[in-house]
Amino acid sequence: MISLGLVVVVVVATVFAARRWTKGTGGSQSLVTPGARGDDLFDENATPVIVTPNDLGPASLDVALRRWVGVSLLSAEQSAAIEQFERDRAAVMVDPEAVAVGSRRIPAIAEALGYLGGVLAIVGVTLLVAHYWSAMATLWKLVLSGGVAVVLGLMGWAVPEARDAALARLRGFVWLTSMAAGGLFAGVVAFNGWGIRRPQSVALSVALVGAVMGTVMWQGRVRPAQQLVAVTALLVVAGTATSEFASAGSVGVVVWVAGLVVIASAWWRRMTVAWMNVAVGGTATLVAGMIIRIDWRAFGLVLSTVTALAMLAAALTLSVHLERSRQLIMEIIGIITLSMAAPVSIGFFAAKAGVMTGLVVWVFGAVMMVIATRHAVRSAGLVEVASGVALIGGAATCTVQSLGFSSIFGLLTALVLIALGTRPGQVMLSFIGSVGLLVFVPWSIVHYFPGPGRAPLLILISGALILGLALMLARQRSRVPTEFSALFGHRWSGHHGRVSH
Repeated sequence: MISLGLVVVVVVATVFAARRWTKGTGGSQSLVTPGARGDDLFDENATPVIVTPNDLGPASLDVALRRWVGVSLLSAEQSAAIEQFERDRAAVMVDPEAVAVGSRRIPAIAEALGYLGGVLAIVGVTLLVAHYWSAMATLWKLVLSGGVAVVLGLMGWAVPEARDAALARLRGFVWLTSMAAGGLFAGVVAFNGWGIRRPQSVALSVALVGAVMGTVMWQGRVRPAQQLVAVTALLVVAGTATSEFASAGSVGVVVWVAGLVVIASAWWRRMTVAWMNVAVGGTATLVAGMIIRIDWRAFGLVLSTVTALAMLAAALTLSVHLERSRQLIMEIIGIITLSMAAPVSIGFFAAKAGVMTGLVVWVFGAVMMVIATRHAVRSAGLVEVASGVALIGGAATCTVQSLGFSSIFGLLTALVLIALGTRPGQVMLSFIGSVGLLVFVPWSIVHYFPGPGRAPLLILISGALILGLALMLARQRSRVPTEFSALFGHRWSGHHGRVSH
């Protein structure tokens, strides 16, 4: 306890020392010359003179004094005395550049000391909890957690965040630790005070306190840590409150809707750190889909897939104007969600209707291919490649129900992709079509040429296909590096070409 008290004292002293030092580094004040009056400084032939500490060089001071003597404001003796006084004063003045550098360093030092003190305080509380928590009475648990939350909250409030960015970060860090202690206090009240044992109910209590503290400390200002806690806690409150009376499927739907609301809030005019709301809301929709699958697997899979496609459409459509940060976040979350949901969805529905599922995937790929070839989306080249994969994948999915239909359908699709790959800038489609041939030709032979004689035929045709692929690579060796670089290089370099509109 003594060590913890020392840590708190150090942090308090650091914060208030930073506040005191920053008060002493304000802007320079104007000098008022003794004996001067506002209406006597100039006559009809003179111009007004304003003297500041930066103007006290020998030349400007001499000009000012001569003007004042000329209009009988000062005598020659008074002028000489003022000149000597200002020269003596200038000799001992602190260099303004040094003062400015010092005023910038003090908040940085205060920030570093604040982080150190905060980390030590957290470590101290953690050690106390680890060693004595089980033996402590509920009252002392409440006093410890609640006291730390209040003390850290007041300390964060005392930090003058408006004076420097370093001090603003320090306040955010101190308040973040205060919110953590407040969450612990809420957990003690729910678990030990009220005897609640259901994890969702305890989480609801903690999230409620976190939402209140985060919202009060955030106040719609640029405080990323407090905004993150407030928005995340509100989502947790929505989910855990629903779980008190509804099943997992309903909880997922509520969280999904709340996630969309958080994403939409990023477009409010007064929303600070908008990209953070996009990231939190997008993650919530991803998690919501997995929760819904617990009760309603088919609905959850479809909802996750549609949500991912909607995010990617919003991020890639040219008519939708997004900041780069929001666009990138929606792309990342959309790709992650689609990669997690789409294969599982295809496998789930293909088991009951393989041909129909495959055709749906194929049609989607065809639509996206048309959109990409018309350059109606950003990163059109990457969308074309993804569409080609969807076309081959859709044809292959039909195999679950009908190998004969799938093999012929897949062969035609692969040949069309190879033909499209001959167009400038679309060489990757030739590779995808070639892979399709290597898959669907053996399947066709197996289905349409049964019997022991099909093995030599498989080997012969497969070898011919591989040889043809090698010849195609040799003939297009000049296109591959250029178009591959255009496909992936421009995507991240910031240049705007066909693939990065």
